[in-house]
Amino acid sequence: MSEHYGIVGNGTAPRKVIHASLNDIGTKVMYSIPWYGALPSEGLAHVYDWMLDNEANYRIVAKVDGKKAVPKALASMCTEVVEVDDVDSTILADIKESFGLTALLWDNDNEAQSAGIAEMSIDLGLPTLELSNGLTPVILDGDTPPIVEVTNTEPDEFENIDITNFDRETLDIMPAAHVKRLARNAGHDVKTKDDAIRVLVGDSGDHTVPNEIGTITISLSGGNVLTYNVTASLAKKIHELVLANV
Repeated sequence: MSEHYGIVGNGTAPRKVIHASLNDIGTKVMYSIPWYGALPSEGLAHVYDWMLDNEANYRIVAKVDGKKAVPKALASMCTEVVEVDDVDSTILADIKESFGLTALLWDNDNEAQSAGIAEMSIDLGLPTLELSNGLTPVILDGDTPPIVEVTNTEPDEFENIDITNFDRETLDIMPAAHVKRLARNAGHDVKTKDDAIRVLVGDSGDHTVPNEIGTITISLSGGNVLTYNVTASLAKKIHELVLANV
């Protein structure tokens, strides 16, 4: 049986981020992808394009609400179209049964809904990654947040993070939910990732995001792969760290 990856959420991200993440997963798995019954977000449109361009194996879980049918081009290439009342819970139940993995398109315009999907996935014991941020683990806010064990990293390594170790460039490439949680743990009431970064680095001014020069991919012993966007400054720090530990 091939691995089963469920894509959920209606968030957005640059095409290159979503396509790079899906390229890391590849086409030797089965995907369950959502159709929420209306025009898709930009992020979901990128997912659909990747599925078609790469002739991936996917099934569509579509919401029954009569708004808009699944496009013929998308439906004609899938293994099946399943119509349900609750798209997200159906996808998560399917991949739970096949020991799969959740890839979440985090929606910054509806964070409560995204957090709800993530919590449901984590409660089911599914590895839960943020597709819209390079397949990084989702860590939720809360006093005792569940830790998603998608690597051999111990949970304490996620929990006991010293925010002084991170500069603006590092925070820019971290998951939005993670950055905001760091800010809230430090006593700041923040709404967006940008607000969280400003308070964490002690800066209220506007800055442009540094230009990315590429990505770095980490292959873990358990078979998982993590991909991060890298700036020139961060690449230099990684290089220095590697040389110091050779």
